[in-house]
Amino acid sequence: MTVHHTITPIYFPQGCNVELSARIKKAVAIPVMAVGSINRVELAEEVLASGKADIICICRPLLADPFFAQKGMKGKLRDIRPCIRCTEGCFGAIVANKPVTCTVNAELAVPYEQTLNRVAKPKKVAVVGGGPAGMEAARVASVKGHKVTLYEKRQLGGNLIEDSTSDFKKERRQLITYFTTQLRQLGVNIKREEANANTIERNKFDAVVLATGASRGKPDLKGVESVSVIDAVAAYHGEAKGNKVVVVANEWRHGCIDAAMYLMEQGKKVTIVFDGETLDMMMAVGAVVSATDMMAMWEVMAAKRLEAVYGMTVREITDRGVVAVNKEGKETAFAADTVVVPPKFTPNDALAKALAKSGVKVYCAGDCVEPRRFYNAIHEGHAVARQL
Repeated sequence: MTVHHTITPIYFPQGCNVELSARIKKAVAIPVMAVGSINRVELAEEVLASGKADIICICRPLLADPFFAQKGMKGKLRDIRPCIRCTEGCFGAIVANKPVTCTVNAELAVPYEQTLNRVAKPKKVAVVGGGPAGMEAARVASVKGHKVTLYEKRQLGGNLIEDSTSDFKKERRQLITYFTTQLRQLGVNIKREEANANTIERNKFDAVVLATGASRGKPDLKGVESVSVIDAVAAYHGEAKGNKVVVVANEWRHGCIDAAMYLMEQGKKVTIVFDGETLDMMMAVGAVVSATDMMAMWEVMAAKRLEAVYGMTVREITDRGVVAVNKEGKETAFAADTVVVPPKFTPNDALAKALAKSGVKVYCAGDCVEPRRFYNAIHEGHAVARQL
């Protein structure tokens, strides 16, 4: 069994090895353990009740929340910080010969003696942005005893909203539920509005955490301004028209693959065009996500029969689709009703610049510093809140 079937990422179903344990249990007279993406208390109970296993073995959920079992026994399911099966801080760290951490549990990266103690003099703190960085910053600041107001013009979640849209990633909505529950229990004042420099100065905040994320543009491609062109994030908002879709995966390839698989879920006929050969593209994706995610991506693409074209550089986007050229210079046209391109992310740092001379202490976290991964956003949000 390969590693991505042992340490299963989000591209495989939860409890994907349970049927194997059930078959073994029928053949032996000793207790059988089930393991592999059993990351919810309800699922563990369901497996035991079904008789498909005698014991549940978990690992990654305990990195995400060491009190997983205790909270489950008390019925506090919304208080469990969920493992999102990204394998970045855990298995990805092992492969990179780094200390094991966790994307959603930043405290694993903090020395044990540096506990979160309540401050003697609480501050009035504003957190601007309700994505992963902002939610974690607001949570930690509130745990420390600060009076926190969180500004978010849409619903809490940030990029997690789009990232949890597809069927194979919908379990990541549990992380939004966790943060929302914690912030409400801690008494964080959540304002569904956009904050600007006047908002901060008018309310006389002692400190501000900016987690304003990044804005999206389109890459430099001929014809990219065509009405038939959307970026990969917009695909999750139902903006792909017609039946035939071509996804241009010359950058942000892991995100383009996710968008392509999501569009297939919506019944679209999808072709994804890579600018390099298969192994090169796998290595490029593996440099961003963990090895288990990368291997699972290609296995699922094959299983879903996603049409993938390699070694083609997109030269132009037309009203009829995409024109690409291979390394020999041969052109190929791919017909499409909608062309999906990788987004070009730019930090939203305008508010940071506006507050630079205000005298208010400003901290920045997440994509407004530099567009990266959820791991970076959550860990930076945690780190800046510890400084308050």
